[in-house]
Amino acid sequence: DRAIRWLVARQDPKGFFFDSAIVRNMPGGMYGHGVCTFALGEACAMTEDASLKAVLERAVKATESSQQAPGGWYYTTDPRDRSSELTLSVWQMMGLQAARKSGVPVPEPTVKKAMAYVRDSTDFSGGVYYSHRSNITLGATGAGLFARCMFGMTEGNWLEKGVAYIDQQPEIEPSLQRAQNWAYIYCWYYRTLVGFQLQDRHWRDWNRKL
Repeated sequence: DRAIRWLVARQDPKGFFFDSAIVRNMPGGMYGHGVCTFALGEACAMTEDASLKAVLERAVKATESSQQAPGGWYYTTDPRDRSSELTLSVWQMMGLQAARKSGVPVPEPTVKKAMAYVRDSTDFSGGVYYSHRSNITLGATGAGLFARCMFGMTEGNWLEKGVAYIDQQPEIEPSLQRAQNWAYIYCWYYRTLVGFQLQDRHWRDWNRKL
């Protein structure tokens, strides 16, 4: 309860979980906003604490207002940035989905633009680009796959393709000797979530056939 109240107290008048009055905002501001929205949405859904819904409604409006033209989100709310970053964007999507599960409405156009952004960021190989015209990363690929799971984007075999892309990369194997091990935490996190969702889907398909 103390942790939840601490998060609530950090919401600014516009609904962001950082001081959005600063013109260029703080570099990690939108990251924190997505994570906080996700955490409070989960807490609201689990505890059914109605007092959190007003907080989430403001957070959803803030998320909606900061969505960039490509359909994703960037580190700041400044419209001059005109860019989107995949892993940060997926935190916003997770926040929106958690808010929706707690009973807070999320605008359908916002969700559709986010879904289009995930599709547009996916390469034919199944990998996902970190940002427009940048490189494919394992973290972005895992995050993009989980976004597909959240929004029910199960058309085609993109989930299986993406998982295969991740699993084929030699650097995905955990190693205490690798100096940049931390860089793959994102991928391991999302690969686990996606693997669970795929397993669950395959079991449901198998049961339907029976």
